[in-house]
Amino acid sequence: MVAPSTARAYAADRRMFEAWRASVAESEPVTRETLIRWGEYRAEHGAKWATIRRGLVSVAAAFEVPGLRPPQVRRIRRSVASRQRRQARPIRAAELAKLARACPDTFHGSRMRALLLVMWTGALRVSEAAAMRWRDLEWCEHGIALTIPRSKTDQYGDGAIVAIPVHAVAHLDPLRALQAWRVYCPPDADQVWVTQKGAPLRQLQAYVSAYVRARLGAGYSSHSMRAGWITEAAAAGITESAMMMQTRHRSAGVLVGYIREARLWDDNPAAQVARRLG
Repeated sequence: MVAPSTARAYAADRRMFEAWRASVAESEPVTRETLIRWGEYRAEHGAKWATIRRGLVSVAAAFEVPGLRPPQVRRIRRSVASRQRRQARPIRAAELAKLARACPDTFHGSRMRALLLVMWTGALRVSEAAAMRWRDLEWCEHGIALTIPRSKTDQYGDGAIVAIPVHAVAHLDPLRALQAWRVYCPPDADQVWVTQKGAPLRQLQAYVSAYVRARLGAGYSSHSMRAGWITEAAAAGITESAMMMQTRHRSAGVLVGYIREARLWDDNPAAQVARRLG
């Protein structure tokens, strides 16, 4: 018997597949080649391999299509790997400072400064930042304890608490930035990131991505905030288990790419040999 959550995921996969078929005017019977094209489309648009594989299985079952052969599966996985190699560039500490200083003391500038510093310091996903409410913030002398009711890796809604500590440098302190933003924020607003009329800020991902690209160039996006914190933590020698307490990853494997980039020169064997040769 299929679990209710799995059944919902399968149904969502089939709806997504049908929407894709309609968008590309695909009316032919569903075949293995159709599944491959859909899988490659999802890979190009950021879906992870596990999600793509589940969708392929559910759609193949719904349309009674024989399973994909190993070479066809590898073809889709190559698309996923190619997309992952083009992942967002991390925003390092110096770049974060540049972004924060560029924000003026206005409604929009104050909101952006607070948003950037909170996302970076908390290593938040965009969806987690977008869902923030003032009641989820517990202020203390050490910083803010942010309650995240549900996240990507918390499908059952157990909730998690993320520490957003005070920063000694004023223009990098997320607490000061949030306090400054609270002055501009409409007093009756429930959500943290809102418009001047108090409505929730829509398309937060595109909003942040456009801002950082305009100031840092191509290759950056809203995910660069989370990637930047992970990269800085790796460069500082923080253990993977300690990083996962902040990022809430369920597997350390996702962190490996960031760690490899951060320690490319520090732990580089060629550089070590060069130093020994003097």
